Amino acid sequence: VQGIRLFNDFINIGIQVSTPDYYKMVVKHSQSNNQAIEVNGFSIENGANIGQWENYNIDNQLWQVKDGGGGYFWLEPKHIEGKCMEIEGNSTQNYGNVQLGSFNGNDNQLWYVVPVANYYRIINKNSGLSLDINDGNIENGANLYQNEYMDNDNQKFKLLGVNDNSKDPLSKFIKK
Repeated sequence: VQGIRLFNDFINIGIQVSTPDYYKMVVKHSQSNNQAIEVNGFSIENGANIGQWENYNIDNQLWQVKDGGGGYFWLEPKHIEGKCMEIEGNSTQNYGNVQLGSFNGNDNQLWYVVPVANYYRIINKNSGLSLDINDGNIENGANLYQNEYMDNDNQKFKLLGVNDNSKDPLSKFIKK
């Protein structure tokens, strides 16, 4: 609830202020290892790598889902406003790296999803390729890139709410 200060007294004016929902992104193949997708090293620099690391629910592992228009979304990390998950260099090739970039609405920063057995394929608008953890690696530091979809568990993702796991922020971005 929001209030105002009047003559050094705080008066409740009854306005509800909603806080943004943040989510940790987990991959099916490593969810039992308690790992999440993060911006490596809390970097705020464009080009910073994005990969998998042990989950601590810290700001570089938390993502806000933002509407990109036209049925697409973009992912902003909690630790740095105005930055997003993107495919490096607008690549349309397999193994195009996923990195941090300043959000400008380009197609390499926009995503949609296809449901796969209680998880999602997260697909880049520009390339049509799916997010993928390098070779199904379950180690800390495993790289996130794009690749053709092969129905492997390292290509199936969920976003789990920090405060409420029942919310599904991706359901409105499903394409068939």
